[in-house]
Amino acid sequence: ENLFGSGKQFFSSTHRLIVDRKFLIITSVNTEDSKHIIIEKDNKHVTAKNFILHLEYSKIASPIKFNDSGNIAYFDTDKISFPLTLRVWKKGDYFYPIGMYKKPAKTVGGETNPALKPAKKKVSDVLTNMKVNLHEKENTFVLLNDDRIIWLVGLRQDERFKVSKNTKHLLKIKMLPG
Repeated sequence: ENLFGSGKQFFSSTHRLIVDRKFLIITSVNTEDSKHIIIEKDNKHVTAKNFILHLEYSKIASPIKFNDSGNIAYFDTDKISFPLTLRVWKKGDYFYPIGMYKKPAKTVGGETNPALKPAKKKVSDVLTNMKVNLHEKENTFVLLNDDRIIWLVGLRQDERFKVSKNTKHLLKIKMLPG
């Protein structure tokens, strides 16, 4: 009777069973608190819970060929201040996903303002819309510049820190299996 309610959890002393849509997910019970990992500009590799981030800096001399997998992120280094912080996302976190814009505002004369502004989105909503299961949600990290999310690691980047035609210095971060 409990198999038809997505999100239900059952615990033993060592494991947890999660009912997730059409699947049962068994994970070990994690007693370790998530920690914040501080990333300095001179760090080239950062090891997190189950992945490694590899950071590369370069100057842009010619057009870049972007990889659109979520495992590689590209940032305008001049828009970032170090140190960066890597941590598990938490309730209330939000960012401005690349390519997501507010509807243009209408002016008094009824015309629309052509300037598109980035749309704010809660991390929880992005994960729900992507149908990320509970276990993966609990292990999703965010990369922060000060208190602003620049990357929902492995999934989506923030519009405010993206590479543009004016970018001169590039930060490329690869997410590798740990």
